[in-house]
Amino acid sequence: MKLAILGTRGIPAQHDGFETFAERLALHLVSNGWAVTVYCPDFGAPALHESQWRGIRLLHLPVHRDDAVGTIVFDWKSTLHDEAVHPNLQSAKELGFFHLGRPRYPSPPQPSP
Repeated sequence: MKLAILGTRGIPAQHDGFETFAERLALHLVSNGWAVTVYCPDFGAPALHESQWRGIRLLHLPVHRDDAVGTIVFDWKSTLHDEAVHPNLQSAKELGFFHLGRPRYPSPPQPSP
């Protein structure tokens, strides 16, 4: 089985909450034979690069801002990259009000004329 974890600052965890959860989940799954990829922001990096940590594949995506806008850009880049690499993979990727580029909440139905 394969799993990609998006929306985290990466592992090993240096923050509480989701990063710690992502690290523990990834380690558990790898120990049970899963292939796990974690997307990590790399502030100021010129290009995407890959590394390994305790059997987990880390994909470092270049991000040029270390603020809220940079986080949104990183999340979007991660989603687009993962979708390009696994176009037919059944997955749930949600970022705020977007789901794979489409509005998450459809417009209300319009009354019939």
